Amino acid sequence: MTQGKKRIPADVKLDMKHLATVEVPGRDFLLAHGACTGAEPGIFFPPISYEGEREFWDTGPAKAICGSCRIRIPCLAYANSQNTIVHTRGVWGGRSRDERRSIHNALRYRERTRDIA
Repeated sequence: MTQGKKRIPADVKLDMKHLATVEVPGRDFLLAHGACTGAEPGIFFPPISYEGEREFWDTGPAKAICGSCRIRIPCLAYANSQNTIVHTRGVWGGRSRDERRSIHNALRYRERTRDIA
């Protein structure tokens, strides 16, 4: 491994692989079929006053619910396809904002390097 290059964890690579093949669902589909349906929204989204979601907010309970969800990857695809603040905060598809950003950046890098080759 070269210095400065980040190693992508195996579970993130698996999510990236699945994201490349899944159809992005609509919000209504997620709300009707997600394991999170009916759960307290505060489990998935930190209060807006939280500046550093990573430092102050426990994502464990949300990730546990997402872990049992049969539409986790479509949910993650939906969140990654949106450009609004609502979808950049919180846990979507079992991934925090920072994890989704890393996946998004890795996918973009893969696409750019594929275009060059």
